[in-house]
This record gives sequence, structure tokens and C-alpha cells, in this order.
Amino acid sequence: MLFKWLLFFAILYVQSMSSATECAISQDAKIKKILFFGHIYGAPNRKSPFPSSSAISAIDIINTENADQIVLLGDNVDIANKKSYSLLKKMFLEKIQTNIVVIPGNHDRVQIDNFNSELYEFSVKKRCIIQKDNAFVYISEKIHPENLVKEIKTIMKQNISLRNLFVFTHENLWLEQEEEIFFRSHERFKSSFTNRLKEILSDFPYLNISLITGDLAFGCNAPVLFKRDRRANYIAVGNSNSDCDHIGVIEIEENKGLPISERIYLYKISSKEKVSPYSYDIDNVYINSKNLSKLGTIEKFLAFFVYPRIAFFFFIILWFNHILDSQKNI
Repeated sequence: MLFKWLLFFAILYVQSMSSATECAISQDAKIKKILFFGHIYGAPNRKSPFPSSSAISAIDIINTENADQIVLLGDNVDIANKKSYSLLKKMFLEKIQTNIVVIPGNHDRVQIDNFNSELYEFSVKKRCIIQKDNAFVYISEKIHPENLVKEIKTIMKQNISLRNLFVFTHENLWLEQEEEIFFRSHERFKSSFTNRLKEILSDFPYLNISLITGDLAFGCNAPVLFKRDRRANYIAVGNSNSDCDHIGVIEIEENKGLPISERIYLYKISSKEKVSPYSYDIDNVYINSKNLSKLGTIEKFLAFFVYPRIAFFFFIILWFNHILDSQKNI
């Protein structure tokens, strides 16, 4: 009996590993350009119309860019019900004139059956596509960072000639929590994960990895987060229904003489202005700034050293005051 159970779980493990890492060689037309952005339902806590005005305004950019696909990076609806799905389909999806690839976010997964059957027909249904020296990996479920590292390793061992690996997820696996992003600049990068990617880059010296995520809705405080670390590009592009919202572009085939980091750029949706992602380097993010300008030494000192300690000092005062009041009441 024990042997049967062990055999059963062994088969499940092998199946899960093979389905997780299998890449299909693309027989379709080349993917030359990809658009991407996430969180298209807009601002959290229903503070914006749905679909958001930024998403509606982005339709013109999407249709004029002549991209081969647009990747929606999750949180496409706020409340996962039939009304939201049909509204998004009518006002946004049906107006898009290119292939749509959808990666579900935590909001979309609330009713996953509706998500799969009633909202989207996946233009690209394969989890991983190989196109010559490029690989496109679409992570459609919540994944632990360590499992993603293992998956990337497996893909590379099976396809050692790859030069560019593009991984699309909803979750910002390379970022710390929101409070760390804003108040601890030296801890914004999730080092345990990014260091593992560096190991992969060391094993494959010609490989570039681009990790593209969409769970971002910080408004003008941080409409985009970007980091270039060796041959790894990390970028998060979300929509908060603000004038600062962007949509990302990857040129796969054009300007092949340039590194892939120079072929990733952004459009500011409100002005259709072309912007470099380096303008939004994560080291320059500063809460309450309307524009992501570089911080001076004094500003950094105040933001990351003085202000948190002032807050802690006031907390101690309130705590002692509470203790004194409690003793008076005894």
C-alpha cells in the first residue's frame, strides 16, 4: 500500500515538473514586438472608474504600435464576477487589434473558472515558447521565487543557446514589501531571489533575463519600477488611473545590435511620450514625490534615517503616556 502511494506521488511530481518547464518551439510568425502593462482595473479600493481611463486611453497606443502581442500582467478586474468580466471585454479587450496574452492576478483568481471560460480566449496558450534564441515564459499562477529559479534553470539546461529569456508574472518577485520599497532603499531588491538569478547568469554568460511584472499601483509616487543588474532587467509597470501611468514595449527583433535593456522602453499613456525605463530606477523612488527625480544627500538622510526615528520616538512617548494613565487609574 505504501509503495502505491509513493508511486502515485512520484508520478504527480514528474508530471508537475514536466508541465512547468516544457517549452514549445514556436511554429508561428515571429514575435517581433511585445506590449505589456498590469493592474488595468485602476486604483485600489475602487477609487477609479472601471475599466480605468488609463486603460481606455492606452487602446490607441496598443493598436498603433503594431505589436505581435500585448501581455496583461494581472489584476485586470477588481471584483471577479460576470459583470466585471463582460464590461472589461466590451470596453477594452474587444477593441484591441492584436493578440492578447493574459496572466491572472490575485483579483482575477477569485473565480478562476469564470476567468478561464468566460473572459479570455488566450491567443498564446503555451506556458513557454522558444523562438530561435528567445524564450517567452508566462507564469499564470502564484509561484514561489525559488520555484521560478528552478524553472529558469531547467529551461536553460534544455535550451543552452538562448540569448534572451523574458519572464512575465503578476507578482513582483524581485521586490520587497511596499514599506521597504519606500523607506529602505538598500533593501528594495529582494537579494535572496536576485542573487540566485546572478548564479544562472554566471552559468550562462550570453544570457539576458528580463523579469516583467504588473502588480503595481503606486500612482505618481512610483508608476514604474526598474532595475538593471548585470544582464538582468527587472521592470514593474502598473496602472493606478493617474496621469503617470505607462505601458511597456519590448523590441525583440528591431535594433538587434543593441542590448535588450536598450530595447525596452515605455509610453506615458496620458501624453504618448516615449520614456526610458532608466528614468524610473528603483534607487530613486521617493514617496510623496510627484516626479521620480534623484534624491539629494539631505533628502535621503531625512527620508531613510530621521523620519522613521522621529515616528519611533513619538510612539515611545505615547506608550509611556498610556502606562502613566493606567497607573493613575489603579
